Amino acid sequence: MRNLALSLALLPLLACPVDYQPPPDKDDTGETEGDTDTDSDTDTDSDTDTDQDHDGWTVEEGDCDDADPYVHPGWEEDPDDGKDNDCDGRVDEEWSGVTVGYYNSAGASSILEIDHLGRLEREVELVDAEVFPLWLDLGVDGGWVINNSYTTVELVGDDGYSTVLVEFTEKETEWGLYGICTHPDGYYLASTIDALWRIDPDGTMSQLATWSTDMAEPASFDLLPYTVTVDYTTGEVGLVGYYGGFALWSEAGGLDIRRRPDIEEWDGVVTYSGAHKDMGAWYSIKSDAYTGAVTISRFDLDSDEWVDRVSWDQQWFPNVLGIDGDSGDFYVTANGGWYYAVWLVGADDGYATDLYITDGTVPNRGFWGLAMRY
Repeated sequence: MRNLALSLALLPLLACPVDYQPPPDKDDTGETEGDTDTDSDTDTDSDTDTDQDHDGWTVEEGDCDDADPYVHPGWEEDPDDGKDNDCDGRVDEEWSGVTVGYYNSAGASSILEIDHLGRLEREVELVDAEVFPLWLDLGVDGGWVINNSYTTVELVGDDGYSTVLVEFTEKETEWGLYGICTHPDGYYLASTIDALWRIDPDGTMSQLATWSTDMAEPASFDLLPYTVTVDYTTGEVGLVGYYGGFALWSEAGGLDIRRRPDIEEWDGVVTYSGAHKDMGAWYSIKSDAYTGAVTISRFDLDSDEWVDRVSWDQQWFPNVLGIDGDSGDFYVTANGGWYYAVWLVGADDGYATDLYITDGTVPNRGFWGLAMRY
């Protein structure tokens, strides 16, 4: 068996204090988003396709109101008409920027709201200096839901106060809490190494799925998920496994493990931060433990493999991936030395730049959790 401990050693490197370097400046793969990245397992029959409103989109292609020609996946959202114009599962949404967890190991952490032009609109300092927003998403009833120090799911309000919903150290889970996100049906999802959990806003918790994580039994090893993300249109859940594994979960279909890593002959693939592109595909930051190459990669549901989308060579690693549901642009939090940045990587051309970066004068901090603002 190859040395899997090598990949575990990568986690501390996500905040490794080295000299800051800018993000990748181009799409090295030559791919573009012109193919719309529409991975799907849904087989359609052209004989049954319908387009009653004659807008060029059928129900089978994702038209969520076939009686209204101004509602289909190719239409831009009107934030004032009370409709889901672009059929992405959101009504009257308007993408306005990113929310970032600003981790401070030497004092109070905070949550930053950064607009689409890279301007800091608001900073909410957390009252409790022992609360660290490692992963975060928008709260069901406002504010934010966070993973605090891999142990608790907490709600944070606009006043900076936090409330514990679930403490995973009290649950029977060996590895603690990892990914967290908000489901469009009004509850939260959390992933531990061995299970997927539903957490309701009142703190009620239920287990949705489990899998084998026993590396001592390679034949039965299933998954080692690090991130949970959700397709806002369908409610389908994606689990990004640490060794390149990937699984889907839905209420109707249950757990569907699409890629099981071969831990006896591990290929060096490390995937850790995933996100879903509206009406598109599942993505993750992927690194190669042997070469050091880092990519944003798409999971191909036809081949059940990760396909590189944007790649670069750096001596330090990005942290968390997010995707603008309107444009498809990628956003990444990344740290280098005392510099903390949010990268913007264009969907159409793969070119990247700093959306927001600190001045490199404040130690003991780092950008971590990332959520899109609507």
